[in-house]
Amino acid sequence: GPYIIDVLPRESLELLVDESGAYCGLAARDPAGGVAWQVSGGVAFAGREGPDMAVGRLDALPFPTASYTSTAAAMLFHFPMHFSTLCLMIELEPHHSAGATPYWRTPWCMLGFGTLVCTLGEALTGQAAPHRLELVCNMLAPLFFVTFALVPIGGWHLSPFSFGTSGAIVFLGLGLPLYTAWARLRLKGVATAWKPHAAWCAWLFCGSLGMWAVMYAVVCAYIPLHQSGQTIAAYGFPLLVGFLERTAVACSNMVYMALVERPWEQGCAKALRGDQRKYASMVPEVAHGFKEATILVGVIAAEVVRPSDKWHISLLMSFCNNMILRLEVMELVAGRLPRYFSWLRSDLGWQLHGQARYTLGYPRFVAILALLAARVTKFGLGREVLFNMNALGVLSLAFVLEVLEDLVVYFGFPKLWSRDARDLHRRLHVPGVAGFFDRVASNGVPELGLCGLRYHSWGYVFATVGPLCAFSHALLSLVLGEGFVVGVCTAPLSLGTTQILDGFVWSSPLYCDT
Repeated sequence: GPYIIDVLPRESLELLVDESGAYCGLAARDPAGGVAWQVSGGVAFAGREGPDMAVGRLDALPFPTASYTSTAAAMLFHFPMHFSTLCLMIELEPHHSAGATPYWRTPWCMLGFGTLVCTLGEALTGQAAPHRLELVCNMLAPLFFVTFALVPIGGWHLSPFSFGTSGAIVFLGLGLPLYTAWARLRLKGVATAWKPHAAWCAWLFCGSLGMWAVMYAVVCAYIPLHQSGQTIAAYGFPLLVGFLERTAVACSNMVYMALVERPWEQGCAKALRGDQRKYASMVPEVAHGFKEATILVGVIAAEVVRPSDKWHISLLMSFCNNMILRLEVMELVAGRLPRYFSWLRSDLGWQLHGQARYTLGYPRFVAILALLAARVTKFGLGREVLFNMNALGVLSLAFVLEVLEDLVVYFGFPKLWSRDARDLHRRLHVPGVAGFFDRVASNGVPELGLCGLRYHSWGYVFATVGPLCAFSHALLSLVLGEGFVVGVCTAPLSLGTTQILDGFVWSSPLYCDT
């Protein structure tokens, strides 16, 4: 346990009481009054599910993660979008004349983004959006991205990074006030802590979009460093990116505990409404996806600009760092150090981040594989399909290490120490679950992790995976130049203002050094 149970349509549930009057289990009775099944244990929560269940008892709700099925479906959905766009760019960009509208750059890969308005809207108001409203948002969102991508600005067009960021800010800037107005009508006369809600919504937005911008800057700094000191860059790059990822996860956990969990536990007036637990993993998930894409594209770009024999070092360093964290080596170390090293131990954000590692390390490959397939379609296998053999080796090794890492962790490779499940959930500040273990005296329960996890909705997963897929292409465009990426130019852009500028705006036709 704890168990999430259900009954057949004609069965009924009965709480079992022991001699002292305390709840000791559950029984399901059939229509004739006989016992269909029963289970013993402490009862953490009992109540009728409804739209405001989260308001009544936040502890009863499990934490979220992305399922394998929904993530794989989102990746399969976005792959043909990237592939078709890149095929059209490779075919039409060389013949593009100045002043013509590059309609083939239409960002179909941004479909599904509208769900984030409902996500942030629920964080801002505590009111979940009906499916019809989510559908309307998803229909309107592409119009903003298409407009920003195709409308010329002084003869230039925005890159995926720029039109993605601009479209998101404008769309959310218009959508969130309308969502708030709709929610206020439903909450008329109900006291709501709007300032904590606004702070929580702002963190989800800035924490997610901020990682996009931070990783963009890191790659910009890595390429010149790789040219001047390959060994230092090879070892330092994965450590820096991993540190930024861990910082984002730690900040997310602090914000979540301060704004969501502790006010609920204390029962204060500033407690947030609605089911906010399902967004506790949003920033850790996005941080991991962007971090993995940054390492992959950074190493590929470095090998294209200046090939070396050290390209495997960064990938192996990242792999070792991930394994140390996922096998909880830091837990073992922290348990043998003085108390002021307790920050090394896992917290709630890091546990949720560990769940995201199973699925959200793979979207980074979607745009790169789509580019590889598009180049093979156009140029065939006679031309180096991914710039050079080093870059192809980086892609292959990164994929193998990602699969190996998940297999080692998933199929029961023993963690370096076992822990009491009750202690875990108390330390993660999950009082309802910790209390459950207290009541049923479950000392020594083997490695439960975060029991009772639920899955994100498919709409949320599609909206999250889309930017994670597009991020790899955006990074390649920044560090190599879009003209070289799609085969218009014979060499990547040289370091300088033009190369940086090409990551934000594209000329028409695409700019080449020669």
